[in-house]
Amino acid sequence: MKPWQINILMIIGVILIAVFLPATIVKPVAFIIVFGSAIWAFIDSKKLGIEKYKKTALTLSTTPFGTAFVVLLLWIIAFPMYISWRYRVMNGKVPLKEVS
Repeated sequence: MKPWQINILMIIGVILIAVFLPATIVKPVAFIIVFGSAIWAFIDSKKLGIEKYKKTALTLSTTPFGTAFVVLLLWIIAFPMYISWRYRVMNGKVPLKEVS
């Protein structure tokens, strides 16, 4: 799945949650989604070895913890950026850092 497709599904999901769930449930569900996304970004960026790639416009941080922290704080912007960065890494479009 391409990043823009994932991001569209994410936006639709957030809208559906906000519209159809009772107001008392929206905040806990949103917290679970944001916190779960940050944990997944930490685990995934660690598995991908974020430290070995050059910093690009879509790179949130150069460490797994930093990436998770940014996703946790700025989820609506940072999580789609992470999805796009991940897609580019998986397709070999992000260059590795030069070893000195």
